[in-house]
Amino acid sequence: MSGISVHTCLLFFSFFLLSAFFIVLATDQPVDYPEMSIENDQIKLHLYLPDAEKGFYRGTRFDWSGMISRVDYQDHTFFGEWLTPHNPTNHDDVVGPCEEFGMQVPLGYPEAQVGETFIKIGIGHIEKVQEEEYGFWKAYHLVKPAQWTITHGDDWIEFQQELKDQRGWGYFYTKKIQIQTGEPAFAIEHRLKNIGSKTIETNFYNHNFVMIDKATIGKSYQMRFTFPARARRGLDQIAVIKDGVMIFEKNIEEKPLFSEIDGLKGTPEDGHIIIENLKTGGGLKIEGDKAPVKINFYVAKTAICPEPFLEMHLPPDSSFEWNLKYSFFEVSQ
Repeated sequence: MSGISVHTCLLFFSFFLLSAFFIVLATDQPVDYPEMSIENDQIKLHLYLPDAEKGFYRGTRFDWSGMISRVDYQDHTFFGEWLTPHNPTNHDDVVGPCEEFGMQVPLGYPEAQVGETFIKIGIGHIEKVQEEEYGFWKAYHLVKPAQWTITHGDDWIEFQQELKDQRGWGYFYTKKIQIQTGEPAFAIEHRLKNIGSKTIETNFYNHNFVMIDKATIGKSYQMRFTFPARARRGLDQIAVIKDGVMIFEKNIEEKPLFSEIDGLKGTPEDGHIIIENLKTGGGLKIEGDKAPVKINFYVAKTAICPEPFLEMHLPPDSSFEWNLKYSFFEVSQ
């Protein structure tokens, strides 16, 4: 080889292999994301804590607070990582009951100029780029994450966040996760107050990335609604909805399912949804105290996701409160 000896080439090659080995070794090591747990004598919740530098989720789509990585109930586990390997900044690399505000239009997005910032509730100030419209799945630059105040006890944890900008947008947001006394259940209590000078018009939903006992989504699962649910789109002969029950005739492979659900009656009970793993016997009931304006569902190989949406209209100095309850049970055989 011209100018380089065989011995030198071998040294370079050996160094390259050794470097590659240590890179692989490093990426295989577990990451210590900030976390904690709360519990009572029936269930235990494992949560990831919001952290701008080390947090499990640092994307620009979902509210960073209250990410429940796993619930332990009797011999069952609920939730878990549905995407691997994990990328903390990817828009949907999340776990458990994950929530989003302003899915279509975040606060201040229409009026912000390219290079200026808009607001995602539960995240912070995000830079607007040149584009035809906002896309929740896109990787935006988080200019300044909003700060969190976190307090907790043995069976509860509360997150608070206050944020304002120079154009009159502002909010004070509280989320409290409270295990219910004497029950295998927890509640997520929310309060959003408008502390700015502009009216907040936004929507909210919980994506509910549900996995029961780490089982692939398919024939062992069913999802039950309290109203005569109908899928607006075809279910690709993988699932059917009959008498308000979604039944899977095949296991989900690589292609996910998505549809809007029709048939809502306009009551809070529309958002009461039961998901069961008939094979392992683990069951989960989700209940909301406000009437959803719509329900979507998304089903992937590793998560079944009912998504009840709320809409909020908050003039300055007004607030909105809403609660979700998650109850765990054994499926009757």
